[in-house]
Amino acid sequence: MTLQQFYQTIQGDYDGMCSRLVTPERIQRFVLLFPQDDSYSLFVQSMDTGDAASAFRAIHTLKGLCLNLGFAGMLPLVSQITEALRAGQMDLAREAMPQLAQSYQLHKDAIAQLERTQHG
Repeated sequence: MTLQQFYQTIQGDYDGMCSRLVTPERIQRFVLLFPQDDSYSLFVQSMDTGDAASAFRAIHTLKGLCLNLGFAGMLPLVSQITEALRAGQMDLAREAMPQLAQSYQLHKDAIAQLERTQHG
């Protein structure tokens, strides 16, 4: 899988990333770091314990990562959850969690495939 194919798979903004980070090597270096970030797991854990403030911080961080990495396919959902938590609507945020889990897994799987292809 090429980096451009990766961005097509996740419905990301490859062109935007190219204009910001210039080289595919720089883009890929940051993309490959995404699975190491713990924002998603902190979000899930915080939601499970009912800690709205921590859940908001974690999802807000994940939103920033999506923006910075050009993960446009996940961004609307992460933004929706961020705004629900900002408004104190835990139930609305919880309703979106299965869809977020699916999107997050798609991104992780595509990154793993990208990494396998690159290290062949």
